[in-house]
Amino acid sequence: MQVKAIGTRENATQETIIMNQRESQRRLAEAVRDACGKAAQEAYESAGISGLCEEGRWECAISAIRALDLDVV
Repeated sequence: MQVKAIGTRENATQETIIMNQRESQRRLAEAVRDACGKAAQEAYESAGISGLCEEGRWECAISAIRALDLDVV
């Protein structure tokens, strides 16, 4: 019976580790998504103020996302 209890504890520990990893991955993904959205919105608005057309504004937004420093996120 003791062997089964140890195995069950190890399984529970592994499940906890996996859940923590998934939560960390989710938080990272949310941070990246938020940073991309913010960069795109700021670039889009700035391009509009500069007088760019709709297509030019979108190009600036996409460029801002591509230029995003992921080390900062």
